[in-house]
Amino acid sequence: MYGVLGLMAGMGVRALSGRRRAWAVKPPYNYTQVSSRNSWPFMMIGIGAVAVLSLPAIYFEGVGNEEMRQLWWNLPFIWLPLPFIALSFFWWPAKLAPRWYREWVARGGTRDVMPWTEEEIRAIRQEPPGRRRERTLKDIEKSRELVSGEDRP
Repeated sequence: MYGVLGLMAGMGVRALSGRRRAWAVKPPYNYTQVSSRNSWPFMMIGIGAVAVLSLPAIYFEGVGNEEMRQLWWNLPFIWLPLPFIALSFFWWPAKLAPRWYREWVARGGTRDVMPWTEEEIRAIRQEPPGRRRERTLKDIEKSRELVSGEDRP
């Protein structure tokens, strides 16, 4: 179970790294999300943080130390990510996002606004050929398709 949660957190970190941005212009994966912008990576990082913070409690339960397990669950920082997970269903403050996301929001931040700037695209095309460059170029093309509506039903 924790492997899956760790994978989810990893997906969130990769999505927010800036090398993959097509997710920003895709419809939300989660139908319960009512935010106008897709915020699933923020949600995934919050879920991963809860998983990591709860590991000691699971360890204490496994070794039979009920007192330490209860003490761990009563620490306030364990619950810190939960409001952020709930918040991500409705809205995500751009100030708590990576620079590229904040800049995209400043340009309009809707599904009709390309998450890549022309300067960034030129810089990526000038990178030496390689797997990372090709993946990023694919993401740029996917973003263009989504923004132009070619990928919509």
